[in-house]
Amino acid sequence: MEDNIRTHLAIANQQRASISGAIINLHGFVIGTNGVVWSSLIVAYISIGAGLPSFIFLGSVVSALTIGLWRYYVQYLDDQITHLYPEIILYECLSSVTERLTGVRAHLNWNCSRLNSIFTSGLSPEQQATIVKTLVCKKSIGNRGHWPFNLIGIVSISLFLAGSIWSVVRINAVWEWYYFASIFLIAVGLFLVIRAWIKGQNDPDEKTVTDLIPRKDEDLAPRAGLEPTT
Repeated sequence: MEDNIRTHLAIANQQRASISGAIINLHGFVIGTNGVVWSSLIVAYISIGAGLPSFIFLGSVVSALTIGLWRYYVQYLDDQITHLYPEIILYECLSSVTERLTGVRAHLNWNCSRLNSIFTSGLSPEQQATIVKTLVCKKSIGNRGHWPFNLIGIVSISLFLAGSIWSVVRINAVWEWYYFASIFLIAVGLFLVIRAWIKGQNDPDEKTVTDLIPRKDEDLAPRAGLEPTT
């Protein structure tokens, strides 16, 4: 039984580490892609000496879409990580030989102090996992640290949008359909970032956590379906 618990915990933690690695790689990919795009456009503009509005348009569309898709996909991957938490916490509790918080429980407690009572109220492993599962579904497992990236994305794409509108006016192409299409694509990128921010995890309020902690005579494990796998 103990070996099975440790095996399941190792598998879940490996999945979590793999997804976290993918998120980190995406950060580097997006930064590198935008760096290459804008440096290439700058070189092209210096070489040609004209067409600045068109270069701004092209760079803005590419950057807005890459940033928007980046934040959207990172939010999707982060959801995958948080949905692993109930299982990880269950097996952490069952395999722990100390009362000290370790692993994901320690991380969640450090990330959002309001979650501390879940892990220090003497609840069973199944009850702790159930509460965490509920908070994950409520998008209230704690801020995941993505808001600075989302904020940078929103500010950047807003500037791209403003620059593109300026470019349209500058070259007197207000009624050209492809410029409208480009502005629409930039707006799509902005929408994706805003959606990722709204759909992401947030800190729970104190009442939400308190209401989820059961009385001593309550057993949430059957309702949660989080019994340990043998």
